[in-house]
Amino acid sequence: SFLAAKAANILAEKLHFIDGSNEAKFMICRASVEKDDLLTARFILSKVYGEERIRILLCISEHFLFPLEQRAHFENAFPLLTEAVNSSKSIGSSKWYYESLLTLSKYYFIKGDLAKGRDAIRQVISSCEKASDFANEAHYWSELGTYMPKADSTLQEIIHSHDMAFNCYLKVGNTAEAAYSLRDKAYAEIDMNQLDIAEKDGLQAISMMKSIKRRPSFRTYAMMD
Repeated sequence: SFLAAKAANILAEKLHFIDGSNEAKFMICRASVEKDDLLTARFILSKVYGEERIRILLCISEHFLFPLEQRAHFENAFPLLTEAVNSSKSIGSSKWYYESLLTLSKYYFIKGDLAKGRDAIRQVISSCEKASDFANEAHYWSELGTYMPKADSTLQEIIHSHDMAFNCYLKVGNTAEAAYSLRDKAYAEIDMNQLDIAEKDGLQAISMMKSIKRRPSFRTYAMMD
């Protein structure tokens, strides 16, 4: 809660516990934006630096992007995201550079600029690919497939993104996430009316989940009907 986070921040500052203070400030920021208290959130932003500032920039920017009813003000996210991208790049934080570009891609997708949204997240994927960082590459392929707006013109790209995520997750031995990516690919194949392929992929996803004792969701089973 807001009060608990505030108390934790006061205690952490008294003890000079920087990590604890940063985490408490983030909790205060998140609680503030949930209450639409942007004044407090921006005050917290003025008190933090480095990676923690980027983290809070993204927290505030996502307030303008999600949920749907907030999107009338989504343009307010852009200057925050621009700062997050530039700052994370300047301090050499690949983690927050990736997350900043991902959030920027969501902004462009909401705006309807598919090319810029795709380019932002493909920058991350390309960087992961060059570093042979297959775990992160898989994650961001999955995010691209998830956040790319669905339309007749984008379904094939969504399918491709989930397929790439599936293959990358297999490379690092993450059977659970590979199965979820295959399931998501099957959902997109159903939307594209590729029913035979969707059934094959869906059944394989269920089999993979069962092999690691994960219970497939009702929705996953329903996909097979």
